[in-house]
Amino acid sequence: MSQNQSQHQFVTTENIPQTARRAHGTTSSSLSDIVQATHSALDNGDFEIIKFLVPQINDQSNRDTCCIKAAEKAADNGHFEIAEFLVPQINDQSKRDTCCIKAAEKAAVKGHFEIAEFLVPQINDQSKRDTCCINAAEKAADNGHFEIVKFLVSQINDQSNRDTCCINAAEKAADNGHFEIAE
Repeated sequence: MSQNQSQHQFVTTENIPQTARRAHGTTSSSLSDIVQATHSALDNGDFEIIKFLVPQINDQSNRDTCCIKAAEKAADNGHFEIAEFLVPQINDQSKRDTCCIKAAEKAAVKGHFEIAEFLVPQINDQSKRDTCCINAAEKAADNGHFEIVKFLVSQINDQSNRDTCCINAAEKAADNGHFEIAE
């Protein structure tokens, strides 16, 4: 898999996309430029540009919103470093939990083990973590991602929830012919 060249360069106003240049040093009136540039960089896996743009968002609520959407997209696309950078930028713990839940489920569907492994422990509320693991394990089992299922089951604290998770994941795996999971 080839890596984007911009991931290996320092970001300056000369080597970032036009939208990002417009966003650099802006006021709140061009917040949409920063968000658009962040999402564009995310689509291309441009980690350095994301590291440059996110701190440009002054309002923490807006930064949280941008990071949440971008972290979910990073998890879905398999960009571990980007997800790892964005999640701690989310200041509100409840929003961070919600983001990690959605992102972990997306990572589980796509088989991005390292991302799921990073996100699940970030969920502060154990009850929410258990629910996330149950849902994500079902999705991983549905798609044949055995290692992710094993990891997620191990993260469930409540035995009753763990039993539910195993039953549901086994059913999903069996429905799709993933014998190693159903076993």
